[in-house]
Amino acid sequence: MLISFKRCIFSIMVSTALVACGEAPDEPVSGSQPVSAPLLGSADSTDGADRNCRVVLRSAAQVPGQTGYETDCSSGKCWFVWTVSADVANEFAHTGAQPALMYRNPSVDSWYSVAGEPVAGASAGYQRFAFRLAEHTIAAGLTASAMERSKLELVPFVGSTGGTRLFDHNRYPSDFDNYWLANANGFKIDDDGQVCAQRPAGESALVFRAGWTHAQHGAIVAGNRLRVDYDLYRLPECMSSTYNGMPAWETTAFVRFEPSGLTVNGGLRELNTADGSIDARPFVTQVPEGTTGVALWFQTIGRTCSAQWDSNMGENYRFDVVARAPASPEWAGDWGNGLTRACEHIDGLDEPVVLTSYNRERSCMFIDADVWVTNLTDANALQPHVIQAQVVSSIDGAAQAPVYLRFIGRVGNNYRYRWTLEREQLLRTSWQQIDYRFRFSTDGINWLLAGQPDGSARTIVRDASF
Repeated sequence: MLISFKRCIFSIMVSTALVACGEAPDEPVSGSQPVSAPLLGSADSTDGADRNCRVVLRSAAQVPGQTGYETDCSSGKCWFVWTVSADVANEFAHTGAQPALMYRNPSVDSWYSVAGEPVAGASAGYQRFAFRLAEHTIAAGLTASAMERSKLELVPFVGSTGGTRLFDHNRYPSDFDNYWLANANGFKIDDDGQVCAQRPAGESALVFRAGWTHAQHGAIVAGNRLRVDYDLYRLPECMSSTYNGMPAWETTAFVRFEPSGLTVNGGLRELNTADGSIDARPFVTQVPEGTTGVALWFQTIGRTCSAQWDSNMGENYRFDVVARAPASPEWAGDWGNGLTRACEHIDGLDEPVVLTSYNRERSCMFIDADVWVTNLTDANALQPHVIQAQVVSSIDGAAQAPVYLRFIGRVGNNYRYRWTLEREQLLRTSWQQIDYRFRFSTDGINWLLAGQPDGSARTIVRDASF
């Protein structure tokens, strides 16, 4: 099956990427366009590196001709021709994204981009694209020694309607390592079956908290994983059931997929062998292809107690399942804070944030940031549940478990999320510094990190008076 991607032609003027998008024409777009070089790792760059198998080069080879290899002289100069194939994750379909290939001959040191055509042959979760390099490659008619010294650098990427570019760094993870066609590899690249052989499954979460509240974090996508986090104190009736001094009870999650009716289940507790206590554990299951909805309910039962149910008053907890994840987050920022007695959002955030006795005794303590996802945060209907928004932090260098952020509302075309600092937790320990970033995802694989402008973590520092 060929996935419909919009075609966008990228032109670079000064340092701004302008993207013009429309529906794919009947005939392939020919020729290449000059583009700016990849700029990864720079604070003011909109370029990014993909290491999660979203775009990956498969192969590259010269095109055989009647004698030797094919050349193209339509530009007035004759160039050797290459064909390149790359796979692009289906999540980019229908988002305005344009798969393209950038390449350059280092002897010229100018980068060019060529659009791809969808072809068959990709594995599940991908669409394959074919690219034809027919100009600005390696000139025909070079001497044997000049040909030996010649080479081409190339890298596939996906460009968004917002101007961001995501470059393939799955085979070569370093930001500065791309693919090369040179005499040493016979001017070809073979498919590496060990690299991105299968599209990694994403993961969303359903969280059932004490107090009879629950929340969805991330779109539930057919073919991806679903994680169920359950607070055992929603059903505490059997916790005192023991046998020979050991816990003799279990709490179980049941998940039914619709329309197939397939039902799976799994335990939600585990024994902590270090101290003999019972800890909650998540239940993770795969969502079958073709699923359009899930229904969940829970049971606890023990040796000395009867079964107790958590089933939304017999209606079960129901959630929609989509065929593909929304587009990935492309931008996050516009930091704000609530570090005053007014407990209202204030634009801007100090770096570092210094907590004093005023914050300890008199003010609220929260930090906000906004995120933009094309066709989601700017759509009419609010769907904050399909975004996973978390804070990842460390306290004096010790990594903490990610914590979900709270959705506040829409601001312009963005969603705003909030991290409320836990006052009691901060007062119980003698910490000195907290390093933190916000991160956002729609599929649980590809995360957009938000920190300082240079990408490093933001910080919270404890004043002596706190």
